[in-house]
Amino acid sequence: MISCAYSVAVPYSSESYGSSEEGDTYAIEFAHLEKQFDTMYGMFDFGAFVGYLRSMSTNKDTRTIKFQRRGRNTGEGESSFGNDNIIQLKFLDDNPFEGCAQNDWFDRYEIYGK
Repeated sequence: MISCAYSVAVPYSSESYGSSEEGDTYAIEFAHLEKQFDTMYGMFDFGAFVGYLRSMSTNKDTRTIKFQRRGRNTGEGESSFGNDNIIQLKFLDDNPFEGCAQNDWFDRYEIYGK
């Protein structure tokens, strides 16, 4: 298994649910399973939202990966999954990423990883 972890800034989560401190950071981890190398799996912890990822598509030219996500709101315990629950990440030259997430609870929000 090949895996990596990133610190993630999620401004929406920090502004809406985070602490009073500036610069709340969260985490996202990815892994390839040896027998399913074309599919990435992962976990995310955005403070108020935690869950799992599975890649849906990869564009190697733009270095963009689209994930379907399944998660839950840590405060209310409500689960969220389905076709509208997407995280899309674009990996940049120096290896961090930028992207966006959306789900059936709210509109799209930005994500930045390092």
